[in-house]
Amino acid sequence: MGPKTYTVSELNALIGDLLEDSFPQALFVEGEIGDYKKSASGHVYFTLLDQKSQIQCILWRSRARLLPEVIDNGTGVILRGKLNLYREGGRYSLIVDYIEVAGKGLKSLRLRELKERLEKEGLFDQARKRPLPFLPRTVGVVTSSGGAALQDIVKVIRRRNPHVTVLLSSCSVQGEEAPSTIISALKRLASLKEVDVIILGRGGGSREDLSAFDDEGVVRAVASSPSPVISAVGHEIDISLTDLAADFRAETPSAAAELAVKSCSELEQERLKREVSLIKAIQARISGEKEDRTHLTRRLLRRSPDSVLNALFLRTDELAARLPKRVLRAGEEMRKKKESLEKSLEVLPEDLLFRKKQENGILRAHLGRVAPITRCQKAVSDKERLRAGMEEQLMFLMNRKKNDFMDIRSRLQGSSPLDPLQRGYVIVRKEGELVPDPSLLSPEDSVELEWKRGRAQARITEVSPGKDEHGSL
Repeated sequence: MGPKTYTVSELNALIGDLLEDSFPQALFVEGEIGDYKKSASGHVYFTLLDQKSQIQCILWRSRARLLPEVIDNGTGVILRGKLNLYREGGRYSLIVDYIEVAGKGLKSLRLRELKERLEKEGLFDQARKRPLPFLPRTVGVVTSSGGAALQDIVKVIRRRNPHVTVLLSSCSVQGEEAPSTIISALKRLASLKEVDVIILGRGGGSREDLSAFDDEGVVRAVASSPSPVISAVGHEIDISLTDLAADFRAETPSAAAELAVKSCSELEQERLKREVSLIKAIQARISGEKEDRTHLTRRLLRRSPDSVLNALFLRTDELAARLPKRVLRAGEEMRKKKESLEKSLEVLPEDLLFRKKQENGILRAHLGRVAPITRCQKAVSDKERLRAGMEEQLMFLMNRKKNDFMDIRSRLQGSSPLDPLQRGYVIVRKEGELVPDPSLLSPEDSVELEWKRGRAQARITEVSPGKDEHGSL
């Protein structure tokens, strides 16, 4: 079997896949601009040259705004882009997404790339940053042991609050070994639970001197610190990646110390402020409790046994005053009903009999005029039966009405307040009030006795209370 034969398209596709798979990440390439062209569509095409070779480059319109203003043929640049094979034409090129003039250095370009990557990870987000402790007891300091930054930090902390402990974790702040020593110093402090806040700082310097604080490992160590970190690197115009990852940024180490530790005068002012707030809160609470107590006292007085009993006594007196009137009214109503029933019972039988007799006479006369004798006799017989039934119903109705009347009269007599007097009982009153219990009387009390047919005055000589239903006196 012979060797495989490829078409041109298959070969270009295979080469393109191999090329792009071999360089999946963006590349940094340094060279000089040549054959610079900007098309009408906005895309930019140029060649990147060095002394021995060249490569075609494309910058799409969406990224063309990133071009430096000074770029032109002959400009030395550093590019970032990905390799791509144009399969139809068999030409490979570099698709550029960033350009920087070479004079600014490759390090600046890579620093920008690192910043963008860490920013996408969220290391610089404000949401993840923590507040500083209100009253720290121990402040960790990550800096050089022989630098002026340490002296400034200690001096400010001693002046503001001499009771705060300063714990130094020494490191190098400049040079190639600086990033690793800074990371180690941060880890040492992270292992100590008593450290409340950490100050990471050094004095001013050039951008090259501050490069250790742009190291990815240092930035990640600051972001992962269990205690809040204040970054004080360089001066106000120098912003490092460590400044962005820290919880707070200070312009100088002295400013970081002032930010970390409140002065005694500030604490005293805060104490007085909170004392005033506490006093106001206590006074408001006491005032509220007094109002609640007053409200509850009023409710208790309204619902006390004396108030309830007084209300019941008033209600009882009111009902007692209304009772005789109600009894008289009820008696009058029953008397009227009795009279009405009696009249009905007297008039109803005679009236019914009279009307029935009239109806019988009319029917007989009508039957005699319009019917044969047999039908008349039958009608008379039916009428007689009807009359007998009506008389029987009438008698039944009269008996039922009489029974109802007797029942109502018995109930009326039973509910009369004078009924006990008819059976020989006596009503005893003292000063016009009923006496339901002998315990309410005392010797020498004057009482009034009432029978069915008269009254008498008496004086109590002796009181002998009886036993109650439980057998006690």
